[in-house]
Amino acid sequence: MITRRSFMRLSGAGGLLVVALPACKSKPGKSEGAGESQAATTDALSKASAATTKAPPVAAAGGGQLSAWVHVADNDVITYFVPEAEMGQGVHTAVAMVISAELGGAWHNAVATTAPLNPVFGRQSTGGSTSIRTGFDAFRLVGATARALLIQAGAEHMQVPPAECEAVDSKVVWKGGQKSVGFGAIATKASEIENPATPILRSEISLGVPTLRLDSFAKVTGQAIYGMDVRQPGMLIGKAAHIPSLGATPTSVDDSAARQVEGVREVVRTPAGVVVLAEHTWAAMKGRDALRVEWKESNVELSNATIDAKLRAALKGGRDAFKSGNVQKHFKGGATMVEAEYAVPYLAHAPMEPLSCTAKVSSDRCDIWTGTQSPSGAAQAAAEITGLAPEQIFVHGHFLGGGFGRRSKADYVAEAVHAAKASGKTVKLLWDREDSMRSFHYRPAALNTLRAAVDAEKGTLLAWEHRIASPSILKQFGPLEGGIDGTSIDGTVKYAPSDMLVRYSDVDLPIPVWFWRSVGHSQNGFVVDAFMNEAAKAAGRDPLEFRLNTRIARLTDEGQLEDDARLRKVLEMVADKAGWGTAPPAGRARGIAASESFGSWCAQVAEVSMEGTRPRVHKVTCVVDCGKTINPKTVEAQMHSGIVYGLSAALYGKLDFDKGRAVQGNFDSYRVLRMSEMPVIDTTIVESSEAHGGIGEPAVPPIAGALAGALYALRGQPVRSLPIL
Repeated sequence: MITRRSFMRLSGAGGLLVVALPACKSKPGKSEGAGESQAATTDALSKASAATTKAPPVAAAGGGQLSAWVHVADNDVITYFVPEAEMGQGVHTAVAMVISAELGGAWHNAVATTAPLNPVFGRQSTGGSTSIRTGFDAFRLVGATARALLIQAGAEHMQVPPAECEAVDSKVVWKGGQKSVGFGAIATKASEIENPATPILRSEISLGVPTLRLDSFAKVTGQAIYGMDVRQPGMLIGKAAHIPSLGATPTSVDDSAARQVEGVREVVRTPAGVVVLAEHTWAAMKGRDALRVEWKESNVELSNATIDAKLRAALKGGRDAFKSGNVQKHFKGGATMVEAEYAVPYLAHAPMEPLSCTAKVSSDRCDIWTGTQSPSGAAQAAAEITGLAPEQIFVHGHFLGGGFGRRSKADYVAEAVHAAKASGKTVKLLWDREDSMRSFHYRPAALNTLRAAVDAEKGTLLAWEHRIASPSILKQFGPLEGGIDGTSIDGTVKYAPSDMLVRYSDVDLPIPVWFWRSVGHSQNGFVVDAFMNEAAKAAGRDPLEFRLNTRIARLTDEGQLEDDARLRKVLEMVADKAGWGTAPPAGRARGIAASESFGSWCAQVAEVSMEGTRPRVHKVTCVVDCGKTINPKTVEAQMHSGIVYGLSAALYGKLDFDKGRAVQGNFDSYRVLRMSEMPVIDTTIVESSEAHGGIGEPAVPPIAGALAGALYALRGQPVRSLPIL
């Protein structure tokens, strides 16, 4: 039988890969999805195949390790060790581009890989769209330091002054004549030179050119190694029986039948459940299914109804998170009032690759092979379990088949380490999709009540009140400052009349919550823009006009309001590019939304129709201002990714609870967007000289609000709860 992975390898080996993908225009800043001509599709696939099936360079033996980030081989191949996790967001390529541009390395000889756990990198954790926007300057210093070492070594090799040399295209060139030497020939010597105290940065570096990703070849040809692909000598496969409901504990375990399954070698207990260890996955699954575990279940009263009741009760209390002026003077006056309640559910992260981890524990070291957003968190968990010192923990990072925040939790790593320690064997723990989805680390649910006062004659927003009840993510790290979870109110202040109130209520529920792609922006992006449409209708104004007639602002880190010209600009640009104000195709309507998050500004227009009772999103026009751009191809891809992720949640995403149990467990009941439902996406990247912003998350917040606006225009009824279907 041929597997999907082997098919990918065979197809890639022949230099041609044929897959059914939406067509895309290749010029930067523009993309088209389903609906383009077959000719365009074929042309795009031909170009993509030719570009991505070229094998990357292979580093020769020898050379020199210039730092923890950079190795130059004898054959001039430069390997960039990237401490950030590559989970599809393109960070390996982006970081390598920055270091390479400062170093003067030839891009055709560049290779990027996940860096091992190393204290020199600080705390290794990937999230919050921070990699480039917080690390850009540090990555430049890495490149400048390596360049200085190579120039010193090259100058000594050519017997010329270092001040007369420069590093270009993986060579040290003497500017006073025709001499040059390749990086590979001097890498060993360069690695022995002491680092300069103050490396000098180039006056400018060239970035912002559309660049193919360094990991494309491995992924297209099926050679990429993800966490669940890891193989180690003598390893056993582990499958776990986990708690069926929140707070459940096993009262008895009968593993006699499991031990009779051919291939099963051992059954071990961990704090999270019971793990069957076997020679192969099938035996581990059969053994796990043969376990007879009696559970004492708690939280059996937990259900959708009890969650809703707690959220509603919490709304009666809370604390002011932001206050400006006096909203009550408008609410008690003669203004036109708009009031609504908005609800969003608990959501699973639902990465395509289920969680997995391979671990080996001995008396003096612990090795972990996994795809994790937080190698530091994984190492910390392993140290606590094994009692080993931090320097005895080795985390080997691999590609992640999606993370979205879930893989920054170390619970699946901890379970693998527990099983390896208890058995004395190398254990590869594989979680089922149901294990991953029912592991009780979710985006929190939220209930919102909103009131707005509008001047119907002038068509303006006078006052705005937003009350939020939601479980806190941050309180698990310590007391909330002022009783406010900042992640829960992110994105609430952007349309800012002089009189405004945002009030937050923490809700005590037993369901563990965690960071989900764009965190509170994902909820509030929908709630604020959807309610803004209701206020615009009450004011008798077009949704875009109403927004532009309102002060558009952002909260500074000091809690002060400042005008947000960049959000206003992306709103105006996306409206222009989507043809706002012109008639959409028959049977369709448009909705608009915008958000500032993670240092970037993103606005979207969704063009939607109804097919029976189901919405059909035909096109999404997206404008993003992420400051200076490293790789436009990656920015564009992440806009697509965020829109798809946000649309999936808006249309389908929901976790129900019954008797303390999460009901949904797989993609049959927790739907995500299908390829046949994919809209055309037209992305424009704003040219900017501003600081680098994040791109992994900012496309998520606007899409639900834009979709809700289009449906409001189509049906005349506001969308006040998600999911829509």
